[in-house]
Amino acid sequence: MAVAQNDVSSRRLGVLVPLDGSANAERALRWAETLAEAAHMEIVLLRVALPPRAAVLLAPMVGQADDSGSDRRQLCDEYLRSLSVDLREKGVETKCETRSLEALD
Repeated sequence: MAVAQNDVSSRRLGVLVPLDGSANAERALRWAETLAEAAHMEIVLLRVALPPRAAVLLAPMVGQADDSGSDRRQLCDEYLRSLSVDLREKGVETKCETRSLEALD
């Protein structure tokens, strides 16, 4: 299947950065920042709000051990916003996306 030239040229390129709150993810964000600045691209920050069972199991790695889904989502939103402010102050366009992961069963 071919893509029409005008369809491709009208899209804005961006860098998707999935973040789990770890130091490694934030180090990867610095690489994405460098790429986005050089290529004039937007950075899309993505965090997944884990369901309670997964949050408890993965809490030591990703820091999401509370019981409330809305609280987890709010914490994710706040985390991404804090990173976004820093990037925007440096002139990098950002978009924040928090997604909810439903039950693993």
